[in-house]
Amino acid sequence: KGEDAVAALQMQYHITKEQAIDFGKQLQKLQIVHHVTAASAFGFNEHFYRLQCHHTPNILNSYRIWTERVDENAMGLVKNLKSLMSKIESAVRDSDGNVNYQQATTLPEYTLLEEAVCEVQKVDIKSMDDTTKIAFGINLYNLMIKYAFMKVGIGTTNFSRFGFYSKVSMNIGGYILSFNDLENGVLRGNRKAPYTLSLPFGSKDPRSELAVKKPDCRIHFGLNCGAR
Repeated sequence: KGEDAVAALQMQYHITKEQAIDFGKQLQKLQIVHHVTAASAFGFNEHFYRLQCHHTPNILNSYRIWTERVDENAMGLVKNLKSLMSKIESAVRDSDGNVNYQQATTLPEYTLLEEAVCEVQKVDIKSMDDTTKIAFGINLYNLMIKYAFMKVGIGTTNFSRFGFYSKVSMNIGGYILSFNDLENGVLRGNRKAPYTLSLPFGSKDPRSELAVKKPDCRIHFGLNCGAR
């Protein structure tokens, strides 16, 4: 509640009630704190608020709203993210080569990844040519699968594993895409996924403009869904 948040800010930063309310309003303006229905300004009240990092839990890269400059080289961005991921994996890999993704969340590098991957929110995927889009999409898919294992967890049943690819999503250039959307909607040129009856993107879905024009079946040698 707003009144609880004000009290917490007062205690944490040793400030007055009025200063805490102003601080909360600044956090809301910066989109670090949200009213749960976006209906009320922050204040000492009984309305409910939550932090941005908890606001859209099914969107992986929503730890923060990206407002800084964006690397115009999308492949360079994903390369840097993969480098950070490699450091995390190396730190929690056992002698058999298995990675403990749950343990990875305790590393300081994981917090860096949480923030760094938010830059993907502003990547201009719409204007990419098919070759770049395929390369970017494959690399991002493989990276985000590992990130999802850390942040969301790994399914233990066939049903939970199947739902993982359609429910867990990411924000790419302002478009919300699940793993199935990225694979079947974008990289496969908007084709039906196995065991489904409809296309990933309908004719009126703005995400349909992201689909590659000439799908390349070789993407399946590059995509890694993390089954092992």
